[in-house]
Amino acid sequence: MRGADVAPGRPGVRALLGEGWQIFRAQPLVSVVTAFITAAVCLSVFVTAGRAAAAEAAVVSQVDGAGARTIRFSDPSGEAGLTAMGVQHVAELPGVDWMLAIGDTVDVRNSAMPQVGRPVPSAALFSELPPSVRLTAGRAPRLEEAIAGTDAMTALGLADRTGGVRGQLFDGPVVGTFDAASPVTELQQSVLIRTVPSDDRLMREVYVVAETVADVRTLERAIPTMLHMTDPSQLRIDSPAVLVDLQEVLRGELGDSGRQLMLLALASGLVLIAVSLYGATAARKRDFGRRRALGATRSALVVLVLLPTGLGALAGVTLGTGFGVAMVNATQGTVPGIAFILGVPTLTLLTALLAAVPPATIAAAQDPVRILRVP
Repeated sequence: MRGADVAPGRPGVRALLGEGWQIFRAQPLVSVVTAFITAAVCLSVFVTAGRAAAAEAAVVSQVDGAGARTIRFSDPSGEAGLTAMGVQHVAELPGVDWMLAIGDTVDVRNSAMPQVGRPVPSAALFSELPPSVRLTAGRAPRLEEAIAGTDAMTALGLADRTGGVRGQLFDGPVVGTFDAASPVTELQQSVLIRTVPSDDRLMREVYVVAETVADVRTLERAIPTMLHMTDPSQLRIDSPAVLVDLQEVLRGELGDSGRQLMLLALASGLVLIAVSLYGATAARKRDFGRRRALGATRSALVVLVLLPTGLGALAGVTLGTGFGVAMVNATQGTVPGIAFILGVPTLTLLTALLAAVPPATIAAAQDPVRILRVP
């Protein structure tokens, strides 16, 4: 065997690495078997647990939309006394993706031609424009300026998208047009007037979108303590509690099934690699005995088994991961997260090295005198 022709003794690190490479090349059958097993393990994990992980990510992403992360605080009776001063404190809370705070609804008309169109609701805007309110024309409003939803512009008769509106509390220009998406689609028919938050201005509705579904419950408890109001008992909180619970169930069930499949594949790979390496090291026991007799340490012999195994496993996990990701993408139309894609080959490689430890330890522990004794 070419591996046995390399000078034995007490090699340094570079020499040990070189010997490991020579042994890897000298045992093509063992190297191919190791690579095949690790590639098969990786591929099976991706085809089973990987598909489950991709499906979990796709399902959870549907549940994790903005609607499932939205908490609505409202004062339908107007008796909660929800002042606008708490807006900035809420916006700065950890876990808040964005928020929208609006005041009482008051009808407004086309200020230039009141007889044109019909009245539409307007509300004071106490926060910055959120991502769900997208400007389609004009610009964002400054203080005491308004923007109108596309439906509201049509209803007001502002066909050229310019002009102003007049109502009981506001008489000023409309400087932009917007489209409103979920969870504030009802604003599409409204006019929003940029207003400074203050103690004498009351909010009627506050929409808070959490960064993740996991943040919903925390924000639901924390935000009411930061809102300035005179009667907290009148505050109404609408929270997607059912969707939060559903996501937790989905993560638990899909995640558990995927982990079980992955552990089964890794355990099968560990047994197969251990068995194949035990046979390979048993066939080389005279080589190991000769090295021990010439002064090689047991740890060096263990390394000389682990290095070729690691090289073969590295080639296998590379191929298995590539084919596995391609198959999941072809069947699911999506791939698992980057943590899963990197974690599977890493775990498989560690499993292969772990499987090589018992055969390597047994080979290194043999008595060189007994092995080399000539009958």
